[in-house]
Amino acid sequence: VKQGSWILDRDLIIPDGYSVVSTPGTSLDLKNNSMILSYSKMDFKGTPENPIRIFSSDKTGQGLTILGADGKSYFYNVIFSDLTNPKKRGWQLLGAINFQETEIDLNGISVSNTNSEDGMGIMNSKFKMSNSIFSDTFSDCLDLDFDEGVIENSEFINCGNDGFDISGS
Repeated sequence: VKQGSWILDRDLIIPDGYSVVSTPGTSLDLKNNSMILSYSKMDFKGTPENPIRIFSSDKTGQGLTILGADGKSYFYNVIFSDLTNPKKRGWQLLGAINFQETEIDLNGISVSNTNSEDGMGIMNSKFKMSNSIFSDTFSDCLDLDFDEGVIENSEFINCGNDGFDISGS
């Protein structure tokens, strides 16, 4: 994903076998109930001065989901805001950002103003999270189900329910 401001007004589905890379300063605006669904690993590395933004200006964007990707995904200095959970033809996940059956490294992320059961849901995955902030979510800021991971130096502010909800992890 080249640096710049991009609007997604349709679902972006990335099949298995790719590596999706984004550069600092990239901005993805999810509109018209669109979502990013990836079966491949992602490498989104912004900088503190030039973060990557994934947001929804019309507040209908159905977030980002990675399902069963081989290899580790990286999200450094990424701001997620004003997203909701994916709801498509009888299929639904609870988080605005979802990682399932994959490995992820999260550092310096911000998740805010989500209108979903979970701000971020991590399921059956290995993860490391550091220096991150979750704020102003409808319900749980972070939901962890059957995961193995570490959370370091992170804040959970104004969560509608749990700061983080852990089951079988």
